[in-house]
Amino acid sequence: QQQLKDYENEYDLIIQQDSDEITYQIDKFLENQKRCYKELRKFILNEIRSQTNSSSSEDDEMNSDLSSPKNENLKNYHRKHVKSHH
Repeated sequence: QQQLKDYENEYDLIIQQDSDEITYQIDKFLENQKRCYKELRKFILNEIRSQTNSSSSEDDEMNSDLSSPKNENLKNYHRKHVKSHH
């Protein structure tokens, strides 16, 4: 009976340690996510700002690039892909 109690205590301890470790890892992961998100946000905002400030000739280039065949293929691929998930 005492041995059983010892085992139970040992298991409780192991489970607690695992749980703590998992919690720690998740916290760490979330912290990283938050940091990455902030950096990404900063980067995107800077990109938008620099594009807004750039000359209109660059915008024309961007537009012509958007209608290029490669992007059409990407759009179609994406459309097919999205449909297949439903």
